[in-house]
Amino acid sequence: DSAHKAEMVLAETRMKKKAEEQLKIDDKLLTDYLAKNNIKAQKSPEGAYVEILSEGAGPLIDTNVIVKTNYTGKTMDGKSFDSNTDPKFNHLEPLNVNMTNDMNLGTPVIKGWTDGLKLLKKGSKAKFYIPSSLAYGTQPPGPEIPVNANLIFDIEVIDLLSKEQAKAEVEVQRKKMME
Repeated sequence: DSAHKAEMVLAETRMKKKAEEQLKIDDKLLTDYLAKNNIKAQKSPEGAYVEILSEGAGPLIDTNVIVKTNYTGKTMDGKSFDSNTDPKFNHLEPLNVNMTNDMNLGTPVIKGWTDGLKLLKKGSKAKFYIPSSLAYGTQPPGPEIPVNANLIFDIEVIDLLSKEQAKAEVEVQRKKMME
């Protein structure tokens, strides 16, 4: 057991180092892409880039809310791999992004989303340019996203929900699924 635990610590250290190295590579690719396309984006604390297309109103999003969003995800070459606004992906409901630590209140998302959302307000529209280590890294969810792919998301913040509002919405969704 002790040898296994020691190896797990070493493996975790190696994975963190690889992720840091990949983040440097991704950051260079993203900054080059932004410069080439004359895109003005701010870097979030964790390393995603956020281009605010339309400023919302009110306070910045924090970790006490659930963010109701519309989105479209694309690879860097512009191919859409998911969207809740495009009927071809068969899910047109807004996505409730859980910014809290209560895992029952909404959908967990990639780290690049929660990082970028903290720079937005209710009503904001933005593009997120997310390095692979803040997206799916070496574990993409399907063949449409390559390993270590940097991703672009069009994001619209429709509403901010309190924990109580989110609980009520989750309950309504559960009832629909049961029917």
